Amino acid sequence: MGAMVRRANTIIGSSDFTALYDKGYHTGTEFDYAHKQGFEVMAA
Repeated sequence: MGAMVRRANTIIGSSDFTALYDKGYHTGTEFDYAHKQGFEVMAA
């Protein structure tokens, strides 16, 4: 998840987006990284 939000940020040029992930495809550390970088993340 962390690598994907970094790549999306590079492509879009902004952290102004919401990343949606399937449950089980993330860890608490990755959510922490995304939060600290200013990404909005939702898990379904």
